[in-house]
This record gives sequence, structure tokens and C-alpha cells, in this order.
Amino acid sequence: MNVIIIFSQAIHVRGCLLLCMLLAGCDTKVRHQSQLLLRNELDVPLEVTIHPKSSLLSLGGYKSSPSEPGTFSRQFTLPESREREIYYETKFGIEPAALATSVFDSITIVAGSTVLRLRPGRTTGYKFGPFESNDNWILEKAEYDAATQFKRNPVKSEDFYFVIKEENIVR
Repeated sequence: MNVIIIFSQAIHVRGCLLLCMLLAGCDTKVRHQSQLLLRNELDVPLEVTIHPKSSLLSLGGYKSSPSEPGTFSRQFTLPESREREIYYETKFGIEPAALATSVFDSITIVAGSTVLRLRPGRTTGYKFGPFESNDNWILEKAEYDAATQFKRNPVKSEDFYFVIKEENIVR
């Protein structure tokens, strides 16, 4: 009989602990972020080389965010009709051109035999660069849940796209 009572108490304690963990995990704080992304609207893949500021170089790549751990590769292939994140902030209200200028020295993109060199103050091979004006970026807002094991992790994101299009290439 004592075994049954002890077993019953143990189940009750475990149930209370489980309930407390679930309630603590239900705190759904919304995370805000702003992302800089490249989008390829050409019919060929792009070979991209990111040249970050030297203070952001890390582990063969560069820091993906000023306040979050992680790195991005400096070189990658961006397939046709695809996009890729190149930097993000954990806040809203950024100016993408100013952020790009503070993070990157330049971006080199090879599309077939065409080379695009995007630098602050001087862009070659393309009509405009990501550093000159916020108007050169397309803003899309998104809301989603980031993957976590035990709780919801809602994210509100301002995604700024610098789009590579055929009509803007200077040959």
C-alpha cells in the first residue's frame, strides 16, 4: 500500500513539473528581425562573392548578425529564381542601403560571362548598387514560426531584397 501511495505522489509531482514546463514554454515573445537578401531573377545561376568589412570576418566566412551567433559563407552559388540571406539585424526600422554600406566593402557577382561589381560609390556592370539608395531594395514583410523543439517562436521579419534582373545589367 505504501508503494502505491509513493508511486501516486511521484506521478503527481511529475505531472506538476510537466505542467509548469509547458506553461513556462507558452511565453510567446515575438522576435523582430530585418534581413538583407539577394534575389536572382536571371535564367542563369550567379556566382556571388561577399566582401565584408574586416571586423566581420569570422571562421572563413563573416558574421551573419551583430547580435546573434553564426556565420555566412563569403562565396556561394545563387541558382536562378532563388534568393539568399546575406545579413540580418534583430530589430525593425533599418535602412538597407546604410546597413549594406556598414557591413560590406563590396559584392562581386558573376552571371555567365558578365561580372557585376557592386561597391559604395561605384557600381560596374549594373545600373545601380545596393549601397546608394533604399529605393534599390524591395521590402517584403513576413511572419512565421522559427523551428524550436518545445515552444512557439514567432518571428516578424522585414525582408529587403536586392534583385538581379536582366534589364539592369550594363553590357
